[in-house]
Amino acid sequence: MMWPNCLTSSMSGRVKTVDDNNIVRNIFWSHASQRAEFKDFGDVMTFDTTQKTNKNKMSLALFVGFNHQLQNVIFGQALLRDESVDSFEWLFKSF
Repeated sequence: MMWPNCLTSSMSGRVKTVDDNNIVRNIFWSHASQRAEFKDFGDVMTFDTTQKTNKNKMSLALFVGFNHQLQNVIFGQALLRDESVDSFEWLFKSF
């Protein structure tokens, strides 16, 4: 499925959606090292969002796990304009 208004940069692990005015609605990114850690330690993961505490009133979403030394590792992160079903569906498919 192709997402409308979705821009992808596979080199940096970045995906974003924009609205009709070309304003970013959602953005997801994951660095190569984060993707490698997910490959190694992604058996157990948690997902959580903040309550729009930044100046743009966007929720910060984090995919977090732990490594073999029980240290937290972040597998990916996103900023979401809203917490709608469509936004979460887009995010999980992007991840």
